[in-house]
Amino acid sequence: MDERCSHRQIDDIVTDVVAAMKQTAKNNIPKSRFNPHLKPFWSAELSSLRDERDDCHRIWSEAGKPSNPESVEKRNLKAAKKVFRREYRKAEKKYEDAQNNDLKRAHSIDQNYFWSLVRRARKKEGAEIYPVVNDDGVLVSEADSIRDAWRSYFHDLAQPAENDEYDEDFKVSVDATIDSIKNGEIKWNSPHMNEPFTSKEVEKARKKLKWKKAPGWDEISTEHLRHGGSQFLKLVTVLFNKVRLEHYFPVNFRRGVRIPLYKGSGKKKEDRTSYRGITLLSIFSKWLEHILLGRAMDGGCSL
Repeated sequence: MDERCSHRQIDDIVTDVVAAMKQTAKNNIPKSRFNPHLKPFWSAELSSLRDERDDCHRIWSEAGKPSNPESVEKRNLKAAKKVFRREYRKAEKKYEDAQNNDLKRAHSIDQNYFWSLVRRARKKEGAEIYPVVNDDGVLVSEADSIRDAWRSYFHDLAQPAENDEYDEDFKVSVDATIDSIKNGEIKWNSPHMNEPFTSKEVEKARKKLKWKKAPGWDEISTEHLRHGGSQFLKLVTVLFNKVRLEHYFPVNFRRGVRIPLYKGSGKKKEDRTSYRGITLLSIFSKWLEHILLGRAMDGGCSL
């Protein structure tokens, strides 16, 4: 790499590193196979209907993906999807009814067996997409409509607005601190604050990253970083030094995925105010932040 890089070059390096890591993981990490116990209601009939649906989708794609409702390919695909969904839901409901009957029967026969079934059922619970009320007061259930409703909600939530509970003094304090940093009024006591990052320093920060955390938009997790090897560590050290030298935080480090988390306590699930939004950032940005935080703390900075 050249001594200096443009902002575009740094962004391209980040993109290439992420792509290389994902491809390496795909080539070397064993793939899990279909586990029938994850969908115990699955049957040969569902497999046949799924294959028929996929064939209709392939034919529709080869025909140029016509959107005209009168298109034969479009009608066949729509019909195949409808049949598959209907039979899938019917088989799923039949299985759940059988499980519920087992619970009722076990409750009066064997308490230990009853609670083992309850615990097994709880483990199968997963994330669900709930309908929400949009800005027009309409309950929407389609994935795209739900996504648009959340996008609008979080956008408005981030806009300045008059609120009696808003801590204006805290905002003024934060703005003043940021201005002080920009104007150079806050001095770092650490003698190596502006020195290049070392591989040892980068490795130390990597060990502080937490395991089993949700990845950001790039789908790179802590586990990817920790198994990267020595050459990968050297590459990241070079990358972080380019970021430091150019005083530029890459675009992909600033991108995040906003997701809503249900607050619980019996709140209405269709009400968007019943959720707390969190942003999943790139693990690379967290890695770099750990390095900068370590240097700031060494210099006695209270930020």
